[in-house]
Amino acid sequence: LDIAGGNLDRKVHVFRSDEIGQLCVNFNQMTDALRKSHDYLTTEITNHKRSKEQLLKLSQAVEQSPSAIVITDINGAIEHVNPKFTDVTGYAWEEALGKKFPNLIGNLSSEKYENITDAVLSGEIWRMEFANNRKDGEQFYAHVTISAVWGGDGNITNFIGVIDDITERKKMEERLVVMADHDPLTSLFNRRRFQRE
Repeated sequence: LDIAGGNLDRKVHVFRSDEIGQLCVNFNQMTDALRKSHDYLTTEITNHKRSKEQLLKLSQAVEQSPSAIVITDINGAIEHVNPKFTDVTGYAWEEALGKKFPNLIGNLSSEKYENITDAVLSGEIWRMEFANNRKDGEQFYAHVTISAVWGGDGNITNFIGVIDDITERKKMEERLVVMADHDPLTSLFNRRRFQRE
């Protein structure tokens, strides 16, 4: 009853050398084996809980990321997108699932796509800024980063793409370029630009 209640450190005193004594020795060996199994299972459960918590944390980080995140298989077919992807591109998760990632990030030629694939397969991280269109046709500027996800066996299992909408930054850069050469009141060339001309 004591052992059934969880006291696996309980031992039977061996006070005889006959069959009863051997039974006591075997009983003590059984409780030692139970203790080892219990400790092993406790460690496994703790590790499983820790892994589950880590996976949940990573999943929440992807889902709540301020950047659009796309996970594809090794052929570029989308397996997962986070909510920010929908905000940036206008494509819902259901619409993006199974589509080729390059088809949703701009008009990339097959040659350009092959260059990206070759770079990422060789272990490089590919980065580029370009104009793109949302689902509704509105243009936006995107900074896209694509990298490989490596499995425990050393092979690539997936690709991950991170898309940042940099439209406001691009508009500000364009305004700064105009402001550098134009008078803000009249929109005519300023003195610096006039002298250069």
